[in-house]
Amino acid sequence: MLSGDDEHGRLSPLLAFDSEQLVATSHRQWAAVQNLDTFFQKIKRGFWRMTLSRIVSLLTLSFTILFSTFLLLYVDWNEVLNCHTRRSCAKIIGIRQDALKNVSFGDAVVIAYFVVFSLYWLWNLTSFLYGLRDGFEMRAFYNTKLNITDDALQTMEWADIVTRLEQLQRSFKISIIKDHDALDISNRILRRDNYFIAMVNCNILDLSIPFLTKELHVPPILGKSLEWNIRFCVLNSMFHDETFTIPESFFREPERLRRLLVRMACANLILMPFILIFMIIFFFLKNAEELHSRRSYLGPRQWSSLAQWMFREFNEVPHVFKARLNASHEDALAYISQFPPGAISILAQFVAYVSGAIIAVLLLLTASDTALVMDIQILGHSLVYYLVAFTALLAASRSLVATRRPNQDFGVLMSNVFRHTHYMSTLWQEQPQSSIVRREFSRLYPFKVIAFLQEVLCVLTTPLVLGVTLPATVDRVIGFVQQHTVRLPGVGDVCDFATYDFSMFSETRARSSDTAANIAGSIRKVEKSLVSFSMTHPSWCPNRRCVELLSELADQAEPLQQEPEPSQGRTDAAALDSPRHHQHVPLSPDASDLSESTRALALNVSQIVFSGPSSMSHRLDMQAAMMRSIVRTDREDDATRSVV
Repeated sequence: MLSGDDEHGRLSPLLAFDSEQLVATSHRQWAAVQNLDTFFQKIKRGFWRMTLSRIVSLLTLSFTILFSTFLLLYVDWNEVLNCHTRRSCAKIIGIRQDALKNVSFGDAVVIAYFVVFSLYWLWNLTSFLYGLRDGFEMRAFYNTKLNITDDALQTMEWADIVTRLEQLQRSFKISIIKDHDALDISNRILRRDNYFIAMVNCNILDLSIPFLTKELHVPPILGKSLEWNIRFCVLNSMFHDETFTIPESFFREPERLRRLLVRMACANLILMPFILIFMIIFFFLKNAEELHSRRSYLGPRQWSSLAQWMFREFNEVPHVFKARLNASHEDALAYISQFPPGAISILAQFVAYVSGAIIAVLLLLTASDTALVMDIQILGHSLVYYLVAFTALLAASRSLVATRRPNQDFGVLMSNVFRHTHYMSTLWQEQPQSSIVRREFSRLYPFKVIAFLQEVLCVLTTPLVLGVTLPATVDRVIGFVQQHTVRLPGVGDVCDFATYDFSMFSETRARSSDTAANIAGSIRKVEKSLVSFSMTHPSWCPNRRCVELLSELADQAEPLQQEPEPSQGRTDAAALDSPRHHQHVPLSPDASDLSESTRALALNVSQIVFSGPSSMSHRLDMQAAMMRSIVRTDREDDATRSVV
C-alpha cells in the first residue's frame, strides 16, 4: 500500500503530508498530498513512458553535444572543402591533431558551447535522477491504488484514469478540503497553460519585434525560445509554490516583472550564439534524412507555435491536443494544395527543368566512365561537385512546385480542417478561396524549414522582445491576470475561462479593460472548450448552469445525418436519470451575457454515454458538428451587430 513514508521512515517528497492532516477512520484513509499540482502532473505522465522518454532525450542531447563539438572543433574543414580531385583528397587527413593546442577565437566559442550545454545536460540528468523516486511511487500508485497495470496504462485514455482517480477518493483522501473531479484535476495540471491560452487568444501579449514589425512588416513570431521565457518570467513567477495562489505583491509591484524581463533579455543575448549553434546542428541531424528521402528541401508542413496556442482549448491536456493536430495534417494539406500554383511555383518548374537536364548529361558521363566526374575540372571544381549542387537545386525547386489535387469545394476543405483545429475566423468561413486566407493559413501552417528559420529569427529577436516590447505591456498583462483570476477552494487561483462558469462573464465584461471583440472571442473559446471537455470526459458532472446550457443547445441543434450505432453511443435510462441529465430549462433573461453561438451547438452532450470500439470516431463527428454550429452562429451574430 502506498503511503507517505518510504521504507526507511523518511517522508516522501511527493506524498508528504502533515501529521495533523492524517485522520484514521474505519471507512476512509486520509493521506493528503502536499503538492497536488505536481502529483497530478506525474500521474498524467505515467512511469515507463516518462522514464524512457527522458532517457532517450538525455542520450539524444549527449550525442548532439559530442558529435557537434567533434565536427566544429576536430574536423579540418579547410582541407575537406578544398579537396577537388582524387589525388589531392588522398593526401588529406581531415582531423585536426592540435585542436586544443592552438586555440583560435572560433575554437574558444566551440569550447564555451561545449561547456554550456554540458552543464545543461548535467542539469537534465540531475533532474531525471531526482524524479526517478517519484516515478517509482507513481508506478506503485497506478498498480496498487488505481489497479492499472503497466501494460494497460499504455493504451488507456486519460479520461479513464481521471475516472479511476475520482472513484479512489471515496476511500483514499488526496485533498483535505475537497474531492477533485475531472475539471479540478485539469485546472491543476494546466493551471499555467490555461493562462497562456487566454493571453494568446485575447491578444494580451505584444510580440511585435522592435524596428522590424512596423518598418519592415515582419509579423510577430512566437517561437519556442520566446515562449519558454514568457512562461518563466510571467507564469512561473506569479504563483506561490505552496498555496498555488497569486500573491498581492505580483499585482502591486509591476517593476519586479519588468526587471525580470530585462534580466532574461540580457541572459538570452549572452547565450544567443550557443543556442543558435545547437539549433542549427540539431535541426540538420534530426531532419537531414527526412528531407533527403522526401526529396523536399523545405520539408513537410507543420503548425506554428502561435497556431498551436490559438487552436488549443482550455483544460486540454497536451497529448490529446497533439493527437487532434496530427489528425488535421491530411485535411490541411488538401486545402493548401487546392490553390493554383503561384509565380514562385511556375519559376520553380523552369529551374527544375534546367537542373534535371544538366543532371541527365552528368549521369550519362558517369555511365561512360566514372573517372570523368572526378578528373574533369570546371571553374576549379570537379563534375561531382556540380552533380551534387544541381541535385540539391532540383530537389529544392521541386519542393516549391505546387501539386494541385482534384477540384474540391474550398468551403468543404476548410470545414474538414476545422473539424480538427476548431478554429475558423469569419474571413476563413466567408472567403476560404481568397488569397488573403491562403496567406494567413500558410503563415500558420508553414513548411518545416520555414518554421525552423522563424525559430532562428525568434532566437535573434527574443532579447529585443523581452527587453523592449514586453516590459511596456506589463501593466496590461498584470491587469488581465487580476481580472481573469478566480480562487477555487482546494484548487487555488485559476483562469476564470477554464472554470466554465458562464455566470461570472457578465461581471468580468463589466470590469474588464479588454475590447468587446476579445471578450466575445474568449467566450466562444470557452464554449468550444466546454464541448470538447464534455466529450473527452463523458462521466464529468458539470454545474447546473452548464447542464442548462447544454440542454438549451440540444433543442437548437442540427440533426446528425446518420443515427449512431448502438456500439457508438447510447442514451439509456440510467443516463437519463443521472444527475447530468435535465429536461430543457430555458435560459433566464440574465443569460443575455452569453454569446448567441452558445445556443446553437449540435448535441445534448449530457445525454450521451459513450462505449464501444468506434465511440471515438463518432465522438469526433459530433464534436465537429457542435463546433461548426458555433462558427456559423458567430457569423450571424457578427452580421446582426453590424446592422445594429
